[in-house]
Amino acid sequence: MSRTPSDAADALEAALDNRIAAIISQSYGRWRGEQRRVMRDTYQAFCAVREHACREKLDVLCSAAQKNTVPLDLQAAISTWFAEERVALEQSYAQWEQEETKALGEALASWQNERRRALADEQARVLQDQRLEVRRELEAWKDQERQLLLADTRRTSVAAEGELQVLRDELRTAMQLLRAANDRSRAAETERDEHRKRAHRAEISLKAEQALSASRAQSRPDFQSSRGERLAKRVRIENDARLQALSGDLFTKIKKASAAGLISREEADHWHQIRMEGNRAAHEPQGCFGTQVGPGELDPESEPEDSGNDSNACCSYEDDYTY
Repeated sequence: MSRTPSDAADALEAALDNRIAAIISQSYGRWRGEQRRVMRDTYQAFCAVREHACREKLDVLCSAAQKNTVPLDLQAAISTWFAEERVALEQSYAQWEQEETKALGEALASWQNERRRALADEQARVLQDQRLEVRRELEAWKDQERQLLLADTRRTSVAAEGELQVLRDELRTAMQLLRAANDRSRAAETERDEHRKRAHRAEISLKAEQALSASRAQSRPDFQSSRGERLAKRVRIENDARLQALSGDLFTKIKKASAAGLISREEADHWHQIRMEGNRAAHEPQGCFGTQVGPGELDPESEPEDSGNDSNACCSYEDDYTY
């Protein structure tokens, strides 16, 4: 069982009282023994001196009255008086000793009570001072903790405000990126729709051209092989004066001439078509350019139609015979 501070204080006070009582009892016992010895010695000396004086007076009386004439009963009476006087003095001494012992006991009890009250007052004062000191320390600790808490709160608020500002900036950036992505998505969707429309129109045009070519092929009579004509057209292009100052193969020369503005885009597309037909005429096996045009084959006598839609059409004429 744990002891409280009040129990410890009571135990300390009781031990202190017992120690003081023991010291006082020892001191009182020594003092009382010493007093008894002194009183006994004084009383014995007094009795001896008194007996000696009485005997001297008796001897003087006896010598004056002639000792032989003093009766024995007088001597017995004197001895009896001395004994009675001794008993009376001893009784007086015993009564005085009892009164002194009682007075000393009362004084000791009164001193002990006063000492207890003084110790209690001192202990109460010490406890009050300790309570005040503890209260002051507690208030100082509270103030210090309050200041630390306020400082931590301010630092946390500043850090939270900084993080909030960073989050706001990140959110603003994310919103801008989202709007840009939405704009790009809408632009891509618009471009996709435009490409779909152009592909649909090109598909319709291609189907119409295929149908027209098929109908022309069915109604066209036989004619002589066009391999030589296609080679001749390619040679004329190679010898064109606008390509003589340019380096590279025919494909590169046509591309450079178109980029330099020496020829138009439509003319470059036409020349590329003639270049590829010449490549086929020079490299493909016999029979590909027979006397009759196959289904879907372009008429060698007619000029190829220019689509005029793709700005990078000249770049799509690369084949296995790019020269």
